[in-house]
Amino acid sequence: MSTDAYAPIAHLALNVEPPRTEWMNMGLWKTSTSSFPKACQAKQYGPSCLHGVTSVPAHAHRARERLGHRATVWCADVVRWIRSDQATHSIYDVILALDCAYHFSDRAEFFRDAYARLAPGGTLALVDLVSAWPYPVATDATASNLFHASTLPTPTRPPSAWHRIQHWCACYVSGSNPHAFVSFDKYKAMLLDAGFDYIEMQDISHDVFPGFSSFLLSIGVHDLAWRGGSAWQWRALRALGKLVQTWAKGGNAAYVRCGLIVARKTQPHK
Repeated sequence: MSTDAYAPIAHLALNVEPPRTEWMNMGLWKTSTSSFPKACQAKQYGPSCLHGVTSVPAHAHRARERLGHRATVWCADVVRWIRSDQATHSIYDVILALDCAYHFSDRAEFFRDAYARLAPGGTLALVDLVSAWPYPVATDATASNLFHASTLPTPTRPPSAWHRIQHWCACYVSGSNPHAFVSFDKYKAMLLDAGFDYIEMQDISHDVFPGFSSFLLSIGVHDLAWRGGSAWQWRALRALGKLVQTWAKGGNAAYVRCGLIVARKTQPHK
């Protein structure tokens, strides 16, 4: 009956449990998984001391709630934080910036200060978005600074005016600085200027963009009844999915690449 008291109730909403994970990166889609949490799950790593920094107050608050005393979390601009008294009293074995450095106010300054905060032999590791052009030449295993190319087609010319306009519009909507997307070669030069002398870079776009875009384009289609969220939110995410889908094709249409960058601080000679 249309007057049934239960008619207005979305029964799927009564069967949704709180998520066990709260990932917020693009994930690594090496397998055939369509699960966002599985794509984001990293190998377990148990440091004796863990510090986390985010510029988003809500994320910092939630991280403190979930982690408790297992980690210390600050809400700050990491470029300023790493030069503050809170950071200068610490020396780190590893500094990790996962899918965030393109938001930093000054990436080159962060590299210099990260180098100062690392112990000898320490590692700065980043997963970052970079400009696809100009695309570097892959190096052999004997080089001191390695680059591993993606399996996606490489660009053969600079981005067109239309692709530049698309990039600027996407940056405007997302609040990103369009000039923050530098080439792999410029990225390496900034790390060398910071003092790092061993740098390994890998274009992992083929393991990130295809799976991430497929996931974004699928949400809010068959799962809207139980996933929740507003129609505007799902439209925005699907629009992002279409942009990432363009990146996933590689070639001249892809303005952006996803890079895995590892830079090490040399051990002093004894």
